[in-house]
Amino acid sequence: MKAAVLYGKEELNIDSDFDEPVMKESDVLIQSKYAGLCSTDRSLYRGFVPFKPPLIIGHEIAGVVKDIGKSAKGLNIGDHVIIPAVYPGCEDETCASCREGLTNRCKKSVFIGHGVHGGDAEYIAVPSKYTFKIKKSVPLSS
Repeated sequence: MKAAVLYGKEELNIDSDFDEPVMKESDVLIQSKYAGLCSTDRSLYRGFVPFKPPLIIGHEIAGVVKDIGKSAKGLNIGDHVIIPAVYPGCEDETCASCREGLTNRCKKSVFIGHGVHGGDAEYIAVPSKYTFKIKKSVPLSS
């Protein structure tokens, strides 16, 4: 698949043969239509923030559901979705912060485009419960 891949400090390439993401049973496969670039991406590119290369950059993603894992719920193929930049990493939300409803403070938080591959690619796989359906009347570009 085609992706914007960061290989090191100021080493960003557009690769056309990067492996498509492997889905877990609770994941959905999203065809990324739009992904934001922000100061986080700039900091990664400039080498101010450590990361493990190669890394697909980009977060704040809007896209279309292309496939659904066996245990994924609440979405259908073709749904329009948005994906937050950060979501809890303890999938069963067992850490103290998640149990208190403070999922933004999860000690195992996943930061898309930093700790895991981001949305500046044709596809991204994410847990279905952290993917939010939007009306098809809302432009994905907004």
